[in-house]
Amino acid sequence: QFTESPIYINGDLRPYQIQGLNWMINLYNNNLSGILADEMGLGKTLQTVSFLGYLRYFKHKKGPFLIITPKSTLNNWQREFNKWTPDVKCIVLQGDKTERADLINQRMMTKDFDVVVASYEVVIIEKMHLKKFNWEYIAI
Repeated sequence: QFTESPIYINGDLRPYQIQGLNWMINLYNNNLSGILADEMGLGKTLQTVSFLGYLRYFKHKKGPFLIITPKSTLNNWQREFNKWTPDVKCIVLQGDKTERADLINQRMMTKDFDVVVASYEVVIIEKMHLKKFNWEYIAI
């Protein structure tokens, strides 16, 4: 259980975010799923980034991780990973068919990533490629 921001996070979490991180860790350790339902603007993205960092640095689970999110938040997820855990390789699976194919072939199939962030729509379109991976953790 964390009482302060984890060392692998490039900044400080607020106390309620640390509490949320600990809650997600507890769920994981007990093989349970859950819904982090904090209100908008309270840092659910950061808490999730912190949790995936915990899996990476404390449980030695480097992924791959899949985050399925609304299209409007895709680039924010990448910014948050870059800001808080810059050594985690995060790719956003978006763009037209050709751009997505390039990302899949050049980054995903070569396993040059830790986290894939994709919209619900793209997950449906690219399900044949996405199901080839044994995802360590999926966040929706």
